[in-house]
Amino acid sequence: MMNQPSSKLKDEIEAAKAFLHLAKNDPHSCQAGNSTASLKSSPPEETKAFAVKLAPSGIEAGLASQAPSQALASKQPSDRRGAGAPQTSSTASASSIDFDLYSPSHVTSGEFSRNKSSPRADETHVDSSTNRPKSNNTKEKSGKARDPNMPKRPFHSYSIFFAVEREKILNAVPENGIQGEDKEARIDGIISCLESLTPEEEGKLEKRAATRILKEQCEPVGEKKKKPRKHRKSHGKVGFVEMNAVISRRWKSLQEAKKNFFRDLGIMDSMRFTHAIDAYHIKKKREARK
Repeated sequence: MMNQPSSKLKDEIEAAKAFLHLAKNDPHSCQAGNSTASLKSSPPEETKAFAVKLAPSGIEAGLASQAPSQALASKQPSDRRGAGAPQTSSTASASSIDFDLYSPSHVTSGEFSRNKSSPRADETHVDSSTNRPKSNNTKEKSGKARDPNMPKRPFHSYSIFFAVEREKILNAVPENGIQGEDKEARIDGIISCLESLTPEEEGKLEKRAATRILKEQCEPVGEKKKKPRKHRKSHGKVGFVEMNAVISRRWKSLQEAKKNFFRDLGIMDSMRFTHAIDAYHIKKKREARK
């Protein structure tokens, strides 16, 4: 069970929430390099550093807090279109991500202000002539190879949670795995191994896995590896069926505060992608003019 945040951490969270609120209404005052001194009530220096972290270690600083959060994006359409200030709050974990990639100034021009009438590249629509789904993504039809310099597509909250839990499982389960013919018994054995982790061990594994995932997401897609896929377990500890079942159950029973923590990370990665893909298209247009 997650510990309740200290009063100092609560103050830092409130400062981060106020900072994101200001970024939503006046993004120019929150550009990278500025401080939260723009706020009406100037927070302590350590809180400023916490809210306006400009180094990649900001990811680690945020994850280390493991503070309860609420998702950045409200389910209300007005919030996602960027109309007015966000009704829900963010955590220090979300606000301390590297501003070069996750600057709140991009909220008003990125994921949250995207016109809902403009279809995404991967959305599908029904073809009236065939009554079958038709994708806007022309990659399959054209067979055009993806540019290795393109930014990676964003991970949603469950994808990040799955990757984090997978690493925890592989560290908690013994080398010879969980033996037995009964699938439910094997699943229960995996869950028992996870529950045997101390809060310190679990927090360390979560921080390491989530930090690695977010840093890898900041890299371009790279060249596609053409090595044939090996249809076997690379670790030999846990089968995919059991792995998927355990992680799915743990997500369903996860505390809402912890679930919101992963939702915040997913939203941050969406903001990263929005900023990165805009920069990518601008660069491609400049190259085309030469």
